[in-house]
Amino acid sequence: GNAGVDYTSNDGYGLTIGSRLGASSTKIYKGYSTSEFVLKGSSTTTNTGTMPNYNVALGKIYNYGEWSNQLCSFASIGSGLTDAEAAKLYGIVQIYQINLGRQV
Repeated sequence: GNAGVDYTSNDGYGLTIGSRLGASSTKIYKGYSTSEFVLKGSSTTTNTGTMPNYNVALGKIYNYGEWSNQLCSFASIGSGLTDAEAAKLYGIVQIYQINLGRQV
């Protein structure tokens, strides 16, 4: 599609969640701790394109550019999340990471 949100992070720490609900709601969330988990950007641009049918490669955009050298401690791919669902996923991931002894 062609609806998106621009967001740049200076590091790969914390959890970043990108979510698209419907044709005109795209959001990016980022957090390092529960108190710092916040919405970093949103867009209500109507998507006039179609989603591409590509494989997902973690750490690289399909058929484009170099691989990232950032570590990835958790990845999830699914349908769009509401604000409440994104916050709940963040909490679940934090508990999971703590239980593994690698809170990020």
